[in-house]
Amino acid sequence: MVLVLGIDGGQSSTRTVLASEGGDVLGACRTGPSNHIHEPGGLERQYRALREGMLGAFADAGLAPRRVEVACLGMTGSGHRPTVEAALDAKRIALLGDMDTGFAGAIPDLVGTVVIAGTGAVAQGRDAHGKVHRTGGWGYLAGDEGGGYDLGVRALRAVYRAFDGRGGETRLTEALLEHYRATDLRHLRELLYQPVTTRAHIAASAERVASAAAAGDAVANDLLRGAAASLADLVNGVLAGLDISAARAVAMIGGVSRAGPPLLEPFAETVRARHPAAALTSPRFDPARGALILALRTLGVEHLGPPHLERLDRPITYRDARRAHAEEGNA
Repeated sequence: MVLVLGIDGGQSSTRTVLASEGGDVLGACRTGPSNHIHEPGGLERQYRALREGMLGAFADAGLAPRRVEVACLGMTGSGHRPTVEAALDAKRIALLGDMDTGFAGAIPDLVGTVVIAGTGAVAQGRDAHGKVHRTGGWGYLAGDEGGGYDLGVRALRAVYRAFDGRGGETRLTEALLEHYRATDLRHLRELLYQPVTTRAHIAASAERVASAAAAGDAVANDLLRGAAASLADLVNGVLAGLDISAARAVAMIGGVSRAGPPLLEPFAETVRARHPAAALTSPRFDPARGALILALRTLGVEHLGPPHLERLDRPITYRDARRAHAEEGNA
């Protein structure tokens, strides 16, 4: 049986899926983060997450680990090819960015536009002529408006404006104190400038904004509308560079997208105001299965028909295998 691996390497976790060439998912595994390779210990962390993921996926499938035909990786940040090649036993390795695998998962026929609203924000589109256009993804200093980190920073500023009397009262104050485990806003200010508070930690507070908005908090809803406008701006920039008649599908993926209607409704309205032909659609698959789709294409399966997609549609449970590297001795 010919086997392929699809890997989604993110800032909070790495997801690995093992499948047959027919699209049957055999095993899946979730391990730790595999990006930030330029930080101390980053390469070791990337190796461990990828190695654990491969071993864990084989263990979940009830198979002994062996060489796969193709491993396709979509990495947030940077993938270090020598480390990837050392961690994975594969004949061919396709090392891509998370935008590529996220796009393939959301829109398997690869015609449309996808915006990733995770820690950062980036959008990419492809039309029926094969033209590709991308906007955003410039990092937390130069861009990423509408992403989780940007939303988390704006939430912090809203809380301090409320404390100063410069902004409206908001239940985000209590929510953020709980999120950062701070006793009060002065204590929170101290924590914000300590190494313990990472960009990922700030980005994770976007969930608190979504919860406050769902509970009717006006400040939180304003923040989500602002994020929606920024994300729609990315999409509009992509669509301006494509043949919109051939790229109508627009999908959003990433943690921020889970904010639901308070974000998605103004996002859709803003996109359609400029591009009425655009149609907001739910992503078909997650990025890990998007990596599988690209692995299958690398294998030579150019046109994924209904049988492949139906098999990929089956629910996946990601086995938590953060210590799966202990199994490596049995490989």
